[in-house]
Amino acid sequence: SSGINAEYGEKMALNGKPWENFLPASLNEFDDVFVKELYEKLTSKKIDIWQVEQTIKKVGGSKSTVCSRDKMGDVIIELDRREKLQKRLFWDFKFLSKDGDNGYLGLENALLLFKTYFGDGFGKTNWTNFVKNRAQNRTSVLSGTTVSKNILRPILQT
Repeated sequence: SSGINAEYGEKMALNGKPWENFLPASLNEFDDVFVKELYEKLTSKKIDIWQVEQTIKKVGGSKSTVCSRDKMGDVIIELDRREKLQKRLFWDFKFLSKDGDNGYLGLENALLLFKTYFGDGFGKTNWTNFVKNRAQNRTSVLSGTTVSKNILRPILQT
């Protein structure tokens, strides 16, 4: 089952054609670059290749970054969910930061924000990975333009 519901079926179309029309009929598997390009065509949103790779791995339940035809719908939905989450996190960090783009949010508040977003799914390992992988080694978390990549990369890895 592709997992595409009516809401996504309507949104995930290009020039009125459903996303399935953009899959070559002769192929049953698609690499991460193809999935990235398809998602960007369908949504007009840029997405990092690491996000596509992690999504394919999560949805496919393996370490492979190749997406099967029958999982493509679920991968598109998950990519869209992650993109929306990334955007919400960015704006929440920006709002909580005292200095906007150049401001910092304390680690305690960052941890609270993560737990709010991810609930029980956000454990000590995720936090440790996040702290280790920050762009700058400070006692605060950068709340500017690097938030999207620096926050979600270690958290969303499966």
